[in-house]
Amino acid sequence: MKILSNFDTNMAEKLYDEYVQIFGAEYVALVHKSRLIRYAQIFFPLFLFISVVIIVSYFVYTYEMPHEIIYRMFRGVVLIRSVILFIKLSHKYVDFKMDFLVVTPREVMKYDQHGVFSRITEKIGADKIKSITIQKNGFLASFFDIGTLVFLAEGETAEGDIIMDYIDAIEATDTHLRHILGKDKVISPAS
Repeated sequence: MKILSNFDTNMAEKLYDEYVQIFGAEYVALVHKSRLIRYAQIFFPLFLFISVVIIVSYFVYTYEMPHEIIYRMFRGVVLIRSVILFIKLSHKYVDFKMDFLVVTPREVMKYDQHGVFSRITEKIGADKIKSITIQKNGFLASFFDIGTLVFLAEGETAEGDIIMDYIDAIEATDTHLRHILGKDKVISPAS
């Protein structure tokens, strides 16, 4: 689905196909956020909300309430909370689905979608990348091998230039990206 020029749900695949035509599939990587994050940030809150509504509905409609207004208030609260939850979860879904990283031998590009009308694109030339850092914090990140990739360019701050959070198989992804960028070459000492 495409809405104006900033909101294209197929943009990641289009860019990937375009760069595969230029560099070949071995030298292009498309990196998305972890699916576990989708479950934790989208499906779990939805499941929790539905569970609470079912349990409270059971008690509200099983026992006879003294006033009809209690039923109306309950339905109103559920309706308002549903709308708020839909807005929050749709924003998180867009963030999950449309934030991605494309890595080619020439550059690293991060696309960060914020709602329907705003997208931030960050690019660093491969020759400007000083280091690639992996960050894993906590037991769950270590257990599921989910982490953050930080691309630091020459002459920039220690925070990094391009930061991509919640990447699956972070160690293997790092190795693959280093190969694409030519950072895995062993430099022999001068004789």
